[in-house]
Amino acid sequence: MVQGAPEIEELVGRLLRWSDKTIEISLKVSRQEFLQDEILQLAATKGLELIGEASRLLLQHHPEFCASQPSIEWRRIVGMRNRLAHGYEGADIETVLYTIETFVPLVRDFAVNWLELHATQ
Repeated sequence: MVQGAPEIEELVGRLLRWSDKTIEISLKVSRQEFLQDEILQLAATKGLELIGEASRLLLQHHPEFCASQPSIEWRRIVGMRNRLAHGYEGADIETVLYTIETFVPLVRDFAVNWLELHATQ
């Protein structure tokens, strides 16, 4: 680990916090209302960016940890973060919503399970 790098526990905690918030945002309204509400879309997109940033830091500072967790597609998560944050190729809102509905719950479940087993009390 690089000196000054965030600890694994802190970063997994971020994954949980932002997964929870992102899922909560997407569930506030119906799918159709979400697709028409730019404010909710921006909030949910920011949540995905923050999940991606925590994943990027895990890959950068704790690659052995990421390698030991192959069920999480770390590089794809970071790729989505990069597209959202920097506008590469854009990301349509249907893709964002699909990601929230399909992949964010997997990240959340991983974070919950890992923290239950490894978090200091």
